Amino acid sequence: MKKQRHQIIFSTWLVILGFTIFTFISVKSLSQQVPSVPSIPTPSITPSLIRPMPLTVDPTIPKQIHSCMVPKADQISLINKGEKIKTIELVNQVTGPQKQTFYYLEVKTVRNDLDSTNAFFYPLITLDSKGRCKTLHLEDEIAPLSYYIPLNLARQLELKIVKQEIIDAGGKDKYQQQLIDENISGEGVLLLSPERKWVLQQLGISVPPNSIIFNKPYSRSEGSPFP
Repeated sequence: MKKQRHQIIFSTWLVILGFTIFTFISVKSLSQQVPSVPSIPTPSITPSLIRPMPLTVDPTIPKQIHSCMVPKADQISLINKGEKIKTIELVNQVTGPQKQTFYYLEVKTVRNDLDSTNAFFYPLITLDSKGRCKTLHLEDEIAPLSYYIPLNLARQLELKIVKQEIIDAGGKDKYQQQLIDENISGEGVLLLSPERKWVLQQLGISVPPNSIIFNKPYSRSEGSPFP
């Protein structure tokens, strides 16, 4: 009886061992048949597309619009021109209907091989009531503010801008002379947006008689479409 019990136990162990060996061989064979998944290479960052970070950002600019201050198209444009951002400042802001706020910024750039300011551009950014921002025009565009926002809001933005320009010029008389000089030294034409013409008139600045009011944006790189 005892011998028979040992035989049963031994037979059971043989069955378990055989099943284990069979399972191991089957799994190994199956793994050899399944093709290996190729590893996905880590994308490399092209140095020419690294965002040109500003050296100084106005702390009064809301963080909600930081991602819209310099869109990708502007970044590429600056890189192609060999420029980088020096400062970003808030010029003015207005709030329109439906609690939509418009921010008018001044971006100063420098050439990669120079320290002095090389150029300016003025992005207009909107922030809606849900905290979503959007850039309304690009760095290469010259555009009247009233093309993108209601005229009364554009006038509010432009009023503060022109007042600061008059201060920087040293007063109304010197600012007036600047307009005349620009008109003479250029092609005999002074381009004015509808809102700027209104602001000049409100502040008692004479508008040159041969100035042209433009209502639509045009590309800076293509030059003025006006004679």
